[in-house]
Amino acid sequence: MNELTKKERRANILASLSSLVLIIFAQLQYKFEFFHEMPFLIVLLICIACTLTSIWAAYYLISNNKQIEVCLFQVSATSALAAVIIVFNFRNI
Repeated sequence: MNELTKKERRANILASLSSLVLIIFAQLQYKFEFFHEMPFLIVLLICIACTLTSIWAAYYLISNNKQIEVCLFQVSATSALAAVIIVFNFRNI
């Protein structure tokens, strides 16, 4: 049985949502003019917040020896996506 505690479920959801938020943010930034004019500091803070959330969730799950490979993949995917958003946003300045 896959019985997860409330904190483990929350960590799983946060790890998944942090990547999803970055993907949606990147799509909105690509499609709408308003997001092109957003200050770089706000973009940087959004990317850092999502990456740190993903790292916290992975740390919590790894410390409980649960889903280590999935967590590390989510952290690396979130970090890579954040780096791409930052680079493309910086290039548009």
